[in-house]
Amino acid sequence: GANTFGPEQPVTYPQVGKFMVNILGYSKIVNGNSIYAYSMLAGSIGVFDDVDSSKEYVSWNDALIIAHNALNIDLMTRDFGMIGDNYHIVEGKTLRTSLSTTTSKRVQKLKGILTADDTTYLYEARSNMKPTQMEVNGKVYNCNFEVPSGLVGMEVHFYLEETDNGDIVTSVAPTEKNTVTNLSLDQIDNAFSGKVEYFTNGEKKSKVRVNEYAKVIYNDRWDMKSTYVDIKNYDNGYVRLIDNDEDEIVDVIFVYEFTDAIVEKIYAETKQIYFANNQLVNGARYVSLDEEKDNTVVNLIDADGNVVAFEDVKEDCILSIAKSKDGQVINVVVSDRIVTGVVNEIDGYSVVIGSDVFDYIVQPNVKIGTHVDAYVNFLGKVFYV
Repeated sequence: GANTFGPEQPVTYPQVGKFMVNILGYSKIVNGNSIYAYSMLAGSIGVFDDVDSSKEYVSWNDALIIAHNALNIDLMTRDFGMIGDNYHIVEGKTLRTSLSTTTSKRVQKLKGILTADDTTYLYEARSNMKPTQMEVNGKVYNCNFEVPSGLVGMEVHFYLEETDNGDIVTSVAPTEKNTVTNLSLDQIDNAFSGKVEYFTNGEKKSKVRVNEYAKVIYNDRWDMKSTYVDIKNYDNGYVRLIDNDEDEIVDVIFVYEFTDAIVEKIYAETKQIYFANNQLVNGARYVSLDEEKDNTVVNLIDADGNVVAFEDVKEDCILSIAKSKDGQVINVVVSDRIVTGVVNEIDGYSVVIGSDVFDYIVQPNVKIGTHVDAYVNFLGKVFYV
């Protein structure tokens, strides 16, 4: 019947297509919710290669071919980014490379809290960690892939394979115990008495319980002097609240707070970017995005969380910069949004340019009726007119 699965019934190609799309991690990019949308995506990534998927039911022979195809399709992985979750294909990482198929190797399934990656850490700073390394419960593991971002602070399960060259992690994923709440800092109403209150829609409030000793990671570095009550004082950014043990109490808090600047000059050879209007970021009129210098970790992305090449940063671009206090991690979000029009209204929170309403960071020093160019950061806020 509709919406049911009969284990004794013949299996259709659309059903198999949905199975494989889910297994391979592509379910989040399906264009629609119907089983046929899954089937179309399955066909486009190679699940049905060398079989006739127009037939009604899957034969035993075709099932073997489909399984063989699925072993060799690049997997899609999920990054828990500071802006939002981002899905991307990991070239060369397949089920075949992730799963052991020989009896001569020993594979263990382990789990624990991911406590550090090459960018950030919960407890002890790890110098020179590689993108292919992760720390779980204080122990560093080598992986045969780049560790997805945003897993630090979450409980993960992973497969550890014994090889002739040492133990290697072949797969890692968050467990079902994690609950992650992503909020704009503007949504935070208050933080006190073991809870964080925030706005969801308009004036509607919600809240989440917080461990009073929850770790606060500010711009990818543990801030030992901050507690959860301080997050109400941050502005222009995001907060991620992580409950990693199913007790409905937040254990780890990531805060990303940005300073906005306009690109005036770019020095490609040294990867230095100078800011217009005498803007200072961390006390400097420029930022160096050279990852080779002082072992700095640079994450250069757009508003959708996609990686941006340094060469694509142009003069007059808008940079939103979240730099760690030790200067070793620089998260930069690039925007090119400039809105041109007449200022029709300014109040205590927002400005109306043409027919568009924007929140602002600093109230624009212009008169109503002035024709302006308004620079809008990736959060949709006007920060310079």
